[in-house]
Amino acid sequence: MDLSLHTPVGIAIRSDLIIANAWHSRTDALSSVVVLFSTIGAMLGYLWLDILAAVIISGIIIHIGWRFTRDSVKELVDTGLSPEDTEALKHIASKTDGVRNVHELRSRRMGHDILLDVHLVVSPEISVSEGHQIGMQVVKAMRNALDNILDINFHIDAENDEIHPQTSEQLPARAEIREVLHQHIENLPSNNRLRLHYLRNRVHMELFMEIPESEALPDARQISEDLGRYAWFGSLRIWHAHTEN
Repeated sequence: MDLSLHTPVGIAIRSDLIIANAWHSRTDALSSVVVLFSTIGAMLGYLWLDILAAVIISGIIIHIGWRFTRDSVKELVDTGLSPEDTEALKHIASKTDGVRNVHELRSRRMGHDILLDVHLVVSPEISVSEGHQIGMQVVKAMRNALDNILDINFHIDAENDEIHPQTSEQLPARAEIREVLHQHIENLPSNNRLRLHYLRNRVHMELFMEIPESEALPDARQISEDLGRYAWFGSLRIWHAHTEN
């Protein structure tokens, strides 16, 4: 059996057992060669070669043992990527079209596999599906850079929560906001569409509505002033289209 193939195969299928067995076979072969030369030397009167052989074989065993012990300990304590690899992945993600900022890139190893968790800041104006697609492009680019990435968990952010405070869970949900709008906008059409942006602990609203030509347009400025008494209110933009009566 070709021992030189053990390690590449073990690396390819990410099997520590095969890799360790390959090195065990290699150390046996190398030790046999050292013992052979030391025996020949001792028979020729060079007895010190026997001692030298023992030192060399001990060094080989200590080196291989330390190497696998170190790798096993790293795996047990969830060692992450090196700072260089982490920065390289951040650079790849930041260069992806649509990504404004990359932060909180965390990694850990599971055997030879790598698990990643990354936060991507995108424009708050885009759709959920576009944000998800941007994340998938980042995943593709990172996998092309490191082929042993097992899983990438990406989180899409509308703003950098390392700079701005994280969005509070106390902000109102859509149903509550709609109730407030109905209180402050008379004859609010039932077919309106509401887009919400939760940014910097405020709610910024975009209201899309169709209004008959005979009806007056709602006063966005006055409505915004009325909504200003709510601590969570950020801004209101009203988009309208006229319809025939």
